[in-house]
Amino acid sequence: MLAFPRGWTAKSLASAPPAFRALADKTGGVGAGQRLLAGDEATADRLFGLWWPWGNGAKITLRIGILDLGVSDEPLPRIRELFGVKL
Repeated sequence: MLAFPRGWTAKSLASAPPAFRALADKTGGVGAGQRLLAGDEATADRLFGLWWPWGNGAKITLRIGILDLGVSDEPLPRIRELFGVKL
């Protein structure tokens, strides 16, 4: 996967960097069939994706974010503007 070349499952989560393990804990853990995805270490080391399939896997929720950013830190204001989101 180009945007998320790194990733962990419930079985491999212990090998994830500490910040990503903390994110998994904060979001309820990584269950069966779920994945915690991460950007390239050199170019997007704080980019994450939470891959959560529903039921039989016919629907997927993919939450994308950037670790350790405040609500006003760049690039979040530009991303909110892109999607028309107001605080």
